[in-house]
Amino acid sequence: MWVDQTPTTYGLNSATATADGVTASATARVISITWDMGDGTQPVVCHGPGTRY
Repeated sequence: MWVDQTPTTYGLNSATATADGVTASATARVISITWDMGDGTQPVVCHGPGTRY
């Protein structure tokens, strides 16, 4: 299993907003992805984006 590395799947995602002269910035970083197969087995937790098949 894998995900393509983009800011919205696995990678850094940053945003900045300004209102009334105040600026706030935030950066999110994925630390794991949990795959639930939906068949009652335990979910698989990956700590990286995986390798494309």
